Amino acid sequence: MSSSPSHDDADNLSAFSAPTAYTATERANAKLLNRFYEPLHLLAVLNADRGPGEVDLPSAPQSREFRLTLRRSLDDLAWLCDHRHGGETVSAVAVQDLPEGPKFWLVSKHEASFEHLKWVLRELSAVGHSNDEEVKLATRRIAEQSITLSKDKVRRYKKALKLALAKVKENQTTSGPMRAEQFVDREYCLHEVEAITSITDLLELCQACKNFNCWRTLIEVLRWNNLQETRSPWASIWHFVGRLGCWFAKCENLVLTAQQLPRLFENAGCEFLVLPTERNIPVNKSNVNLESALKRMLPVNQQSGVPKLYEQLTDMRLFSIPDAFSENFTNDRLMGRVHAEVFLLEHFYFNEFRPWVREKYIGCSKPSCYCCSLYFRFHPGNFVLRPAHNNVYVGWIPPLMTRLDEPRERKHNLDIMNQINAYIRRDIREEIEMRMPRRGKGADSTSGIDTLLIPSAVATVI
Repeated sequence: MSSSPSHDDADNLSAFSAPTAYTATERANAKLLNRFYEPLHLLAVLNADRGPGEVDLPSAPQSREFRLTLRRSLDDLAWLCDHRHGGETVSAVAVQDLPEGPKFWLVSKHEASFEHLKWVLRELSAVGHSNDEEVKLATRRIAEQSITLSKDKVRRYKKALKLALAKVKENQTTSGPMRAEQFVDREYCLHEVEAITSITDLLELCQACKNFNCWRTLIEVLRWNNLQETRSPWASIWHFVGRLGCWFAKCENLVLTAQQLPRLFENAGCEFLVLPTERNIPVNKSNVNLESALKRMLPVNQQSGVPKLYEQLTDMRLFSIPDAFSENFTNDRLMGRVHAEVFLLEHFYFNEFRPWVREKYIGCSKPSCYCCSLYFRFHPGNFVLRPAHNNVYVGWIPPLMTRLDEPRERKHNLDIMNQINAYIRRDIREEIEMRMPRRGKGADSTSGIDTLLIPSAVATVI
């Protein structure tokens, strides 16, 4: 298996590396960026949670299961490489089709993630013709190595789970009366969660969460306590038990895929792209307030509508929207970050890589944010729309910001960003006209808690 980073292709890597300061061309694009970031900040003040995004399903029924298995495997590989809490080590994985065999590309900030991916791929390449006992051992080896790499993250999740359990015990009230059997089920569920939090060995802790048998009881409890409240302690229990169980669940999925699709891992190569570091966003913050931003949002023939929009915004929330907008937009401590999945998307697109079995899917360790989801939607490469939590992150940076000196890339960026800008403005108008209530951000995870917001999904979430 090839394991050298892509430093042998220095031109490609340097083209995607972030300089320490913005160029004159980037600063010249500040006008476009202002027209993007001003509405984005306003949307974040109004409602940072945009609801779950759309997902592209394979159109051909005969290949649907195959392609969904491949997509899940790329997400799972990325998840195992994301070894720190938060956005620090978000990873993206895609697979290129080459005559000598598939080549996996990883985007991450850390070399440790790349070393781990190489090791996991070697393990999976040996699984194809293994017997049942060897498969179990391989699953446990991969899980153990992945949990060791992510030990700080596991401990953080365990601490959060214990905190949620303590909060539940502090407040045992429910939104309605319970039958005797419901009370017994709830107490049994709490007992099982308490038993999990007492496990000190991290490997055994994650396996216990994978084998947790009270999911249906948790669903019922969430119903009693208010299904829409995804920030409740009960929802946190669901969330963190689910996350802790993911290490074994994803390792089992990958080993099963290695048996079903052995060609995906046989003779596989592996390359590494370093994600650019955080940086300042080159926008003009002087003399920017809500009224001036609204003027730039509306076409010339609609400028007369600015006072009405401003008036509608001033009484939409209990807090001052104009003050919140100005404070957030002029915050000099805000740093911008290129997100891994769109960075890898553009690497594949501009290098004209052919995806394995022509499945244009970019795997990622987290569902996509609002801006990444829109970037995929309006990208001319026709890549598959990823699962998205659709939270608005105002520090999002377009992935081609370092390449705007090149005419093709500049036009490509302009075309996509203009479409994104128009979409954001439509969302803002809808928020204002429908006077939508403010919602808390959804969990940016794969634990399944967001599916509980849809009552019809409750019966099938397990």
